[in-house]
Amino acid sequence: MAFVIVGDVFEDCDATQLAYVVTHRNVPVTQADIGSITYTVTDLSTSLAVPGHDNVSLNKSAVIFDALQTAAEDAAWDRDDRGYNFRHDLPGTAFPNGDREYSYECIIVRTNGGKLLVKGRHPARRLDRT
Repeated sequence: MAFVIVGDVFEDCDATQLAYVVTHRNVPVTQADIGSITYTVTDLSTSLAVPGHDNVSLNKSAVIFDALQTAAEDAAWDRDDRGYNFRHDLPGTAFPNGDREYSYECIIVRTNGGKLLVKGRHPARRLDRT
């Protein structure tokens, strides 16, 4: 199951992707279900991957939670009472320029070979620098 996460980011600033990731049977994925995870951030104005953020492997234990994380555990989750099981903290280098839009794609390959997608679209706001 895939859906698009939409949210503004600020240029050169860290951002976090949170998602509730489920199988095609609507069951939340766990670390045991995952074979590999990779992500890419693309600058949509150039259609090029952001340097350092192209097909990068992620450690499943760093981004997949076996127990759902609710607002009680993490105030950043305000979507529903169910919680999330995917959290990817991205450095500001993923969004280097303001006044651009970026695409985030994370491909999760399950141990059975199936693929799941976490996708985001993020307009980047320029910082007011003095």
